[in-house]
Amino acid sequence: MVHVASPFPLDMKDEARIIKPAVEGTKSVLKACAHSKIKRVVITSSCVSIMWTKDKNKTVFTPKDWSDLDVCNAYDKSKTLAEKAAWEFADSKEAKGLEIVTINPGLIVGPNLVTS
Repeated sequence: MVHVASPFPLDMKDEARIIKPAVEGTKSVLKACAHSKIKRVVITSSCVSIMWTKDKNKTVFTPKDWSDLDVCNAYDKSKTLAEKAAWEFADSKEAKGLEIVTINPGLIVGPNLVTS
């Protein structure tokens, strides 16, 4: 199973409109996968979930790093919180052994499917 969806509107003023669907959508996909006995889910996260920090000299990032939500825009927050929620789910009993893998690309190219 591959999960790639996350809202990316041009107007990012309404954070709840972006963050809630990203986080809840990720959790919903993972719950459905665990219930369906799918063994692995690949989540397309983003480099923005790990790269934003107040430390302008930081150049090396590890799996322990998360973007600082105080310096993120709404989309960056949504990707950070959705990926965190995925890892929290994977560590829960509800996951039933579901394995998750995240990829954190810097850019995804393709047609914009958002019409409004």
